[in-house]
Amino acid sequence: MSFSFTVEPAQFTKAQLNGIRMALAVAGLAALIIGISILVWPGASLLLVAWLFGVYFLITGVARIARGVASKSSSTGFRILSVLLGILIIAAGIYILANPVFGVEVLAFAIGIAWVLEGVAALVDPPAGSRWFNVLYALASIVGGVLVFFIPVAAVVILLKISAIALIIAGLVQVAQAVTLGRKAKAAAAR
Repeated sequence: MSFSFTVEPAQFTKAQLNGIRMALAVAGLAALIIGISILVWPGASLLLVAWLFGVYFLITGVARIARGVASKSSSTGFRILSVLLGILIIAAGIYILANPVFGVEVLAFAIGIAWVLEGVAALVDPPAGSRWFNVLYALASIVGGVLVFFIPVAAVVILLKISAIALIIAGLVQVAQAVTLGRKAKAAAAR
C-alpha cells in the first residue's frame, strides 16, 4: 500500500481546484503574517504565548473540576483529587496571566527537560546505525537542554525566531503552490 500526498490538478473540477488554491493562499498568507509579526515583535509574541498558556491552564482547570464533580461513577478519592488538581491548575493559570514571564520560563524548562531526557534516552537505548552520530545527537540534546535551564527566556526567544522563519518559508511555499497549482493542467488542456 502506498500513499500519495500530491494533488493532481486533472482530477479536480475547476471549482475544486480554485478552492484548493484559495486554501493554500490563505494558509500561506496567514503563515507569512504570523511569522513576520513574531520577528518584528518577539517580546509581544512571547507575552501572547504566555497568556495563551495561562488561558489554557484556566480552561483545563475548569474542565478538570467539572470532570471531578460530574463523574458520579468514579471513586470519591478520584473526584476529590480531580477537583483539587483543577483548582491548582486554575491557580497556575491565574499566576501565569499575572506574571507572563513565569509562563515563558515554565515553557522553557519543559523544553529543556524534554531535551535532556531525549539525550539520555539516546545514550541509553541507541538506535541501529552509526554510534558516533547517536552520541553526537545525544550530547547536543543534553547540552541544549542544560543551556535552556540557564537562559530560559533567551532560549525561548531563539526558538520563537526559528519558528517564525519556518512559518515565513512555509508561507512562501504555500503561496507559490497556490499560484502555480493547475498551470500544467491548463497548459495540457490548451493543447
